[in-house]
Formats: sequence, C-alpha cells, structure tokens
Amino acid sequence: MHYRSEPDLEPVVPGKIFIGGLAWKATEQSVREYFETFCAIVSVDIMKCKRTGQPRGFGFVVLREPSMLELVCSMEHIIEDRKVEVKPHLTQREIMPNPERITTYKLFVGGLVGEAKNTDLVAYFSHYGEVNHDSDSDSDPDPDPT
Repeated sequence: MHYRSEPDLEPVVPGKIFIGGLAWKATEQSVREYFETFCAIVSVDIMKCKRTGQPRGFGFVVLREPSMLELVCSMEHIIEDRKVEVKPHLTQREIMPNPERITTYKLFVGGLVGEAKNTDLVAYFSHYGEVNHDSDSDSDPDPDPT
C-alpha cells in the first residue's frame, strides 16, 4: 500500500472497486461469492450505519488481480436480484479536486423515503443553484423490496 501525497493520506489500493445500490439483504459473503466469479477477492466491506448497524447500500471490494478492474467495471452486475453500480474506487482528493476548478457537482443522496420523487429533489436543490439530471434517471427507481 502506498500514499499519493502528504495532504491526501487516504491509501491508494490497487484493484479496489466501489459498489453502489446494494440491496439491504446483501451480505459480505454474497458480494464476495459474486465477485469471486471474476477473480480472487482480497476483502469485502459493506458500509453500515454506526448508530443502527443497518447497511447503507454501498460497499467496497478489493480484487486480488488489479488487472481485472477495467473489465469488472465495464460490465453490468446484479447482486441479490438488484442491479448495482460498480466503478473504480477514488480517493477523496480524486473526488474533490481543487474547488476553484469545479464547475459541476455530483452528489449522492441516500436514506430517502419511498415516496421521494426526482421532482422533489430538483425542487429542493434548485434553491442552491441550477440542477441538471440525466434523462435516464427521470423515472423513479423501485424502492428496495427487502
């Protein structure tokens, strides 16, 4: 493990991927078994709420073979009957570069109630500036059935 620079002490882990949109019933074991179909796995971490212990719907997997990262991230994945987003893990510095250069912000909003609609989010966040969203996300996703 190595570090990118002194101010950014988050370690760079080759082969580390982010998995978003995990079903609440997904376990570290079920995620491990799924990704082991591609290569050996170093670790699986499903993030949980510190207060309640409930899954937060995302996690991280470290592939033993970093060369598999591009292939794994280019595919569509369904874990526990739910399509998940898989992409390379980025350090905090990679996510938030120099704020003076940022022209677009993308954010994740979690913990929404089932009745929340895209129009509600646009109305709320419009108070802070212009809101753009992908046309693919115009329909509201089904709530987690678990």
